[in-house]
Amino acid sequence: FCPSKCQCLGGEANSRALCVDAALEDVPIQLNPETKYINLTVNRIRTLEFSLPFYMKLEILDLSQNIIETLGSKNFEYQSELRTLNLSRNLVSSLHKHAFKGLTNLLLLDLSFNRIETVHPTALSDLASLVELDLTNNNIVSLEDNCFKGMNTLEVLVFRNNRLLDVPASNLWHLHALKSLDMSLNLVEFVRNDSFEGLKELLALSVQGNVMSELDLSAFEGLISLKHLDLSDNNLTMVPTQQLSKLSNLTYLNLGGNRFSQLPAVAFLNLFHLRELHLSRLDFLQRIDSRAFVDNTHLQTLHLNNNPQLSDIPMRLFQGNPNILEVYMQSNSLQTLYSAQFPVDQLQKLYLGDNPLQCNCSLLWLWRLVTGNFEGVDPGMEHAAGGAVAALAKEADDEELADEATAVASTDDGVAALAAYIAEQHIVNALHTTEPSAYELATSSSNRNSGILRMDRQQIGCDIWRDKVRTRRKLLTMSEGEITCPAH
Repeated sequence: FCPSKCQCLGGEANSRALCVDAALEDVPIQLNPETKYINLTVNRIRTLEFSLPFYMKLEILDLSQNIIETLGSKNFEYQSELRTLNLSRNLVSSLHKHAFKGLTNLLLLDLSFNRIETVHPTALSDLASLVELDLTNNNIVSLEDNCFKGMNTLEVLVFRNNRLLDVPASNLWHLHALKSLDMSLNLVEFVRNDSFEGLKELLALSVQGNVMSELDLSAFEGLISLKHLDLSDNNLTMVPTQQLSKLSNLTYLNLGGNRFSQLPAVAFLNLFHLRELHLSRLDFLQRIDSRAFVDNTHLQTLHLNNNPQLSDIPMRLFQGNPNILEVYMQSNSLQTLYSAQFPVDQLQKLYLGDNPLQCNCSLLWLWRLVTGNFEGVDPGMEHAAGGAVAALAKEADDEELADEATAVASTDDGVAALAAYIAEQHIVNALHTTEPSAYELATSSSNRNSGILRMDRQQIGCDIWRDKVRTRRKLLTMSEGEITCPAH
């Protein structure tokens, strides 16, 4: 029997029930006992007691956007075949003892956007097969020891936007298979030497948006596989050079939104595989040493935007970066730029817009790049591969994760494939290194051959002062004569 406002689909072998926004106050008990997929999102369900034992073949259960306040104990005891459980956007405030007893084959558990404050040490003890646990947007301050004991298969753990005061080291120690850990937007002040001990498989770590002002010297000791690290939006006053030097496999690093006043020589020691570096929104940054990036020989992309006190960059900043392809230096306080400061002959993208540049002869090279006007200049002034300049092209958007997940779920082993796919996508999204987009893959070959340099041409302008009155002009609209005039 199919309740009103529900859709019951499929035959005995693949029975599904869709009861979305059906004004239900309880989990219906009259559905086909062989049902494998039940979607009960956007209803008024308060409790799960005595309602799930009827569905022992269930593989996917979506209870998101209800008003469930408690999960109780043993309410999933008969769901041994359940693979995916979505309890997001409810009102759950605590996870009691044996809350998930029986879910020995569960792969994905989404508890995001609840009100969870406490987790009983055995609440998660039956989740021996879990691959992904999402606790985003809860109220967790701390965890009792051994909450994750026995979760040897967990690969993705998301603690984003809770109230954690410390890294839960005694719990993380059990997660030997963990590949992605997101602790962003918490209240962590300090990272100790043993905080991430034992996480040898970890690929991606985000501690963005905490209140960290200090890191122990061996804070990242043992993270031998780490590729992606986000320490942005904290209170670090110095680049943690020694701490980072242990991460020899790091390819992506974000330190934006901290309180550095300078980038010293060899700031990123031993990070020989670093490919993408973010140093934007550093409100106090005033000085960059010309040797800051000398160890980063594989660096491809540098983001150095929105640094209001940065008025100058050194002449040979990229001397040790033969692979640099993309440089973003928008919205700083740069007044003068010289061609010798940038390896224009090898760059694919150079964004310099929204800087208070002065319209003097030092910008002639930039004017020529922006306008593509190389008439009458020495060949050396042109881009080495031909001097072509292109405006930023709009890149095609990636396909939505939901569309791809649907396609994966339609395979023979849909649930397991879906679980593996989503976990993989979380890790890929977390890594977010400089892997080329679909657009870049399609155009990279022609770009290399034609020498196209993408620039934010419409945003690059300079200031002309006359009688103490400043007029801001776009380089794209100016003549060569205007550029070569003195600044004052």
